[in-house]
Amino acid sequence: MGISIRYKKQKNKEVSLYLDIIYNGTRYYEFLDIKLKPEKTPIDRDYNKQQKEYAERIKTKRWNEILNHTNGINIKKTGIINFFDFADTCISSKGFDRGYTAVISKLKEYANNKPLYTSAINERYLNKFYDYLDSSLTGETPSCYFKRLKKLLAEATKQKIFSQNPSMDIRCRPFKSKQKDTLSFDEIKILINTDCPNEEVKSAFIFSCLTGIRFCDVKDLTGKNIKDNEIELIQKKTKVKVIVILNDDAIQILKKRHKLNTALLFKLPSHTACLKNLRVWLRSAEINKHITYHCSRHSFGANLIDGGTDIYTTSKLLGHTSLKHTERYVRESQKLKMQAVNNFPRMFN
Repeated sequence: MGISIRYKKQKNKEVSLYLDIIYNGTRYYEFLDIKLKPEKTPIDRDYNKQQKEYAERIKTKRWNEILNHTNGINIKKTGIINFFDFADTCISSKGFDRGYTAVISKLKEYANNKPLYTSAINERYLNKFYDYLDSSLTGETPSCYFKRLKKLLAEATKQKIFSQNPSMDIRCRPFKSKQKDTLSFDEIKILINTDCPNEEVKSAFIFSCLTGIRFCDVKDLTGKNIKDNEIELIQKKTKVKVIVILNDDAIQILKKRHKLNTALLFKLPSHTACLKNLRVWLRSAEINKHITYHCSRHSFGANLIDGGTDIYTTSKLLGHTSLKHTERYVRESQKLKMQAVNNFPRMFN
């Protein structure tokens, strides 16, 4: 039984520190997220000294955990288990949405696909990971991802894997939502009259523009989802049931597509292949906007608001779990802004 601080040289000439722990005949490696700089100045030497002292404190803490094990404390729940093992099990057992899988994927990427022992997860490490999310993702995604990670850490704390939640004092940062491109009704008409390399992609995309149904849901639609002139489905993202009333154009698209209840309404390729077809189609239509498949849903919401639909009804049609998700369509509606300004009474003749 023993604990040693080890040093590993990096390609950039820095040195990373980790603990080599031998306990009950098993060896554990705990990576500390501590690095030493090449000592070129007195400031570098002072910095390295502080980093080594920090590593010694962690080593002492780990020794105390091992010694406390003799008093009935399970060492596997005090810092040297792989957090990824816990997260993967928790996500699958609780049926968490794909956003949880996505943030763990980013965390694995940040950890260079190596084990991340719970003892290495502290406020400092999490803040650095948050910075990494900010630098590699855009819009509200970093904040949404980190909220999910906080929930996983809270669950781990509840199960006594952490003595104290390491993310407790970290607040999710405000973000500036980037306005996404949408398609007006006139632009949708242009697309209808423009050839697309894949007719299934064309039909599904136009259908989503008319219903607001996400790609992950539209690709699995079958005749069973059609009830009279409505689509009923449980959204994969939110697990919330939504009922979408089909207008005449949407009904026209489905007219020849639900002969068998078990047959898919749209035979779509992968999401990547759909995006490639969309780009070619948009170029042919001479629409110079950054349009992804998800923009069909945003176009549906924006066109509802621009057409005068109230925010509550729009929220229900989109299957939003909160009105705050629908409010951005109101904020971004240029037509509503113009109407609000033009509603002022005339002051001059």
